[in-house]
Amino acid sequence: MIRITWNNKELEEEILSENFKEGGFGYLNLTLKMFIDSVDIIGGSFTFVKIFFNQLYGAFKCIDSEGFRNIKLFAAPDNRISAHGAEFYLNSKKNKDLILIKYQRVDMINEYKHIEVSFKELIKGVLESNEHLFNQVLEIHPGIKNDPEFIQLKQEMEIVKGWYKNRYGKQL
Repeated sequence: MIRITWNNKELEEEILSENFKEGGFGYLNLTLKMFIDSVDIIGGSFTFVKIFFNQLYGAFKCIDSEGFRNIKLFAAPDNRISAHGAEFYLNSKKNKDLILIKYQRVDMINEYKHIEVSFKELIKGVLESNEHLFNQVLEIHPGIKNDPEFIQLKQEMEIVKGWYKNRYGKQL
């Protein structure tokens, strides 16, 4: 199981903060954890949420450039995802549905670890986590639905959902 998590209290405090009121959704910073089964590959990195999800979607395009050929995304295709003190790389193997994640958390000095995951499960977990985030944000601040940064990430998520349906033949 793949999931991205955050502290709900921290989310609420961030959304109600002056920084968020001034900067909007694009300035939402949270301490994120990304679990592949029980392994947290980013170790609770404090990062910009929108950029993090955009980087993930760009990495999906990097891995399946053929499937995304005529699809424009906000983030450039790159297999490197960085989250303030943590980074990881997504690499496909000969089997395009198996992804090797090379990761380093802030607590891992000069050391990388590797974990393999199903591409389908990775995409599904990221999309479900993004959807969960949107639902929580809208519950706290319904007016955010008009924020251009929120709209951009929501559109990006919908594009990736459509690509997922085309690739795997079913909705999430």
